[in-house]
Amino acid sequence: MIEKYELVREIGHGSRAKVYLVRNSNTDEMLAMKSYPYIGQESLRELQVLKEIKAYGIPFLFDCVKVDGSMNIFMEYVPGQNLRQLLKTKHVFTEKEVFMIGRKILHILQLFHSHAPKWIYGDLKPENIMITEKGEVYLIDFGSVIIEDEKNMDVHGTKAYHCETAGALLPFRDTYALGLIMYEMLTGCSYQQGMLNGKADIRQLSEECQTIMKKAVRLNPREGYADAMHMLQDFDLWEKSMIDGCISYQRRKRNDVIGDTCRFIMHGFLKSLPQSVLIFMLIIGLLFIKFEGYRHFTKEAQYEEKVETVTVYNKQIGNHYGLDVNSITAGKEEPNAEDMVEKDIYGRSVMRRK
Repeated sequence: MIEKYELVREIGHGSRAKVYLVRNSNTDEMLAMKSYPYIGQESLRELQVLKEIKAYGIPFLFDCVKVDGSMNIFMEYVPGQNLRQLLKTKHVFTEKEVFMIGRKILHILQLFHSHAPKWIYGDLKPENIMITEKGEVYLIDFGSVIIEDEKNMDVHGTKAYHCETAGALLPFRDTYALGLIMYEMLTGCSYQQGMLNGKADIRQLSEECQTIMKKAVRLNPREGYADAMHMLQDFDLWEKSMIDGCISYQRRKRNDVIGDTCRFIMHGFLKSLPQSVLIFMLIIGLLFIKFEGYRHFTKEAQYEEKVETVTVYNKQIGNHYGLDVNSITAGKEEPNAEDMVEKDIYGRSVMRRK
């Protein structure tokens, strides 16, 4: 192991290279190290891609070390799961989820297809699509990247996700693979299996989604998507239809509530008018009783606040006695002229008799 990098564990391997999680002892930063046992076209192409493309969805290149004929490429470590792992646990994705992931993949592929000369990612498959916990999408493994119409480059790829007919060295190769991946996400089985076991029916999907799926898996490059930019145009239409559909649903739901209320008033109240009048009068009666109870309670509280019967014994200020509330209100007891009505320190009415 290179001196400043500490090996943590192996996190992946393929037929051409192994990937390890390593720690930079100088910065304590976790990195991914892709180790090629040789220096060949795949390792050199991956290094070239990481050097030239620095954008969202592509791991950032940190270092490259050649040791004894091998090449070790140190890049940003992307935590999360690849799409294959998610397919095993989730099985089927919603149409909205497929749209969100598919659009992010297309934006990454657009970086390749808009390059001059055009680059083809070449090996798009669920294993090479990383998705973080925050929903960020990354492509990994760039050893299969080829240049459009390149002659002296060995073409690698996974048979299940590339077209065996014409167009192997065109951006169509990537859009075709994405169409197969989207189909697998939406149905839970591969396109080939779906055709064989009769599960290839996608009529339950929206019209815009069906249009994209059917065009993406065409075997003829002239009938499919020429590149990521063309496929993104149909994704924009798909997005618009989902937004319009959401607005239409909310409007329909609101109109249904208004309509149900009107129908209830017209066909409920008016249809059984005597019962409706009886219910209305009962509600008014209950409200009146509640109001009277509240008014009585308020009046009692105000009266008790005005007059409070207390008896105070205090040798320093003389004999005090409280006002008899019942006598006063009945007019049976009136204070003498010599008597003085005062307030004690608590605000209570007391009378001092001389």
